[in-house]
Amino acid sequence: MKFVGLVSGGKDSLFNILHCVENGHELVCLANLHPPEGVADEMDSFMYQTVGYHALSMYGECLGVPLYRGAIEGSSKAIGLEYEATEKDETEDLFRLLKTVKECQPEVEGVSVGAILSNYQRTRVEDVCNRLGLTSLAFLWQRRQDELLDEIVDSGVDARIIKTAAVGLGKQHLGRSLGEARADLIKYHEMYGIHLCGEGGEYETLVVDAPIFRKRLHLDMQNSHIKDLSSEFVSYLERIKVDLHEKDTSPQSWHIPVPPLLNERFRETHDEDCPDIDYPSTGTTETSKDEKAVYIECQSSTYRTENDAIVFNNLQSPDNNNPDIEKETQRVFNLLDEELQKHNLDYASLTSITLLLKDMGDFDTVNRIYKTRFSRSLPPARLCIATRRIVGMVQLSAVASEAARTGLHVQGCSYWAPSNIGPYSQAIFTNDVYYFSGQIGLIPATLQLHTSLKTQSILALQNLVNVAVAQSADINAVFCFITDRNLYKPIQQIWKSVAQALDPVETLVKARNNLVVAVVDNLPKNAAVEWAALGSTSTSCAEFFVTSTLPKSHLQSIVFTTTRTSTPGHVIPVNAVYDANSSQISLAAVVM
Repeated sequence: MKFVGLVSGGKDSLFNILHCVENGHELVCLANLHPPEGVADEMDSFMYQTVGYHALSMYGECLGVPLYRGAIEGSSKAIGLEYEATEKDETEDLFRLLKTVKECQPEVEGVSVGAILSNYQRTRVEDVCNRLGLTSLAFLWQRRQDELLDEIVDSGVDARIIKTAAVGLGKQHLGRSLGEARADLIKYHEMYGIHLCGEGGEYETLVVDAPIFRKRLHLDMQNSHIKDLSSEFVSYLERIKVDLHEKDTSPQSWHIPVPPLLNERFRETHDEDCPDIDYPSTGTTETSKDEKAVYIECQSSTYRTENDAIVFNNLQSPDNNNPDIEKETQRVFNLLDEELQKHNLDYASLTSITLLLKDMGDFDTVNRIYKTRFSRSLPPARLCIATRRIVGMVQLSAVASEAARTGLHVQGCSYWAPSNIGPYSQAIFTNDVYYFSGQIGLIPATLQLHTSLKTQSILALQNLVNVAVAQSADINAVFCFITDRNLYKPIQQIWKSVAQALDPVETLVKARNNLVVAVVDNLPKNAAVEWAALGSTSTSCAEFFVTSTLPKSHLQSIVFTTTRTSTPGHVIPVNAVYDANSSQISLAAVVM
């Protein structure tokens, strides 16, 4: 896609542009926000780097594309992690700037942003992108900083330090390249815990040259004023002086390495632990081709759990005389509206939703209606599967809570994990429990489903683990949905490798004996495998145990107990999920 590069002059914004181009996207313009006229170089902004902004006027010529600029008129009014449009907030300056870009260059579809760890920055850029119909491209998101620092240095990006704000760093580092300062950065990282890429504000940089530059900048240190606030461990270049120079040679073709699709641990599973798994030739279900569907009608119910979560079970409203997926979906959501109103709750209180469709071909219609109900930040986690054995065309179960919650709702493309293909969060945390949305084997950078069933199966689990790691959460119970019974043995082998080995993936240690596998008719995007989970952040959260194995079946019906109480926890049934022998199981979300 054609994209605009958000640039501050720093290494992260420029290096992410290189990754956008490496992934086949086309840079068509740049955008920069700067302090208003007469304001000091260093602004108290939660969002933007402003030191060195004078040099940015030359960036359009350096990269050979138009540069759009705007003044930062707002301030940090809305300081919560999640963001919604707020008058006079500095995020609205970004909205106005990108709106101008879209009006002048309507072909722009994406926005390059150099966020690495800052959820504050990421959520604001994504909010602006959503309002303007743009896609956030954030290929540095959640990257390891030691690897990233080395990659930037090795890529030919010449980034000079123009501000320091950390113990150990000072005015002596101003003007140094990252390569020259690398040893000191590692030293102070080991001594004081500074972030190697400056994610804690330890330093800021100005890129003066890069492989993509047509012209380069020369930083004139002799005529740049150094402001030294040594008592505050802060030094920076004020009224920075740069000159534009022709490059010695014309731009050459260049290439930067991208992270491997599977990280080292999951590559080991793929290449060494599971090299000879016999996968079925297709991912389509073989469980029901010659079987007559058995429809099980589940009664709707609502109850409150011991930790005050509200459970809405099996909401459905079929009309067998006049089946219409759009009308039936609207009726199901109307039922949810009524239940929420009875308990003085709204959609913002929902933490997890399980959605059953009779036909996954109805997904786009259902998802379109679903989007109209979840327009605010941090929508609930979601699991969506297709089973022809529900009575109607759509069935919904939900969990709501009045307790405070946090979560992860990443909507930008990256190498980390897939962005949302619907209005749901990757994870929601409330009452000591994490609800993780289902993950399929999408390639995060492209959102394309991997064509190899083996890689798809392993990648889907890695996607789930990456979400949990980003939230510092332990996974306690894992559910794997497959569309072909012949995938059962490969899934068991993968699980044995990553969770039950002598060196298991740390996030999965508590779940090593808590895997439930279920055969379903279809999954989103016709995936063969989907992994979902429940988890916790610490040992203070109750442990989960899976019990009640069905006879003559690889599958399990689940009842969860906790270490806090001897009574079983509540189970929200996903009705009529069957194994190859049509043995019924009930599973879905679990509430403590």
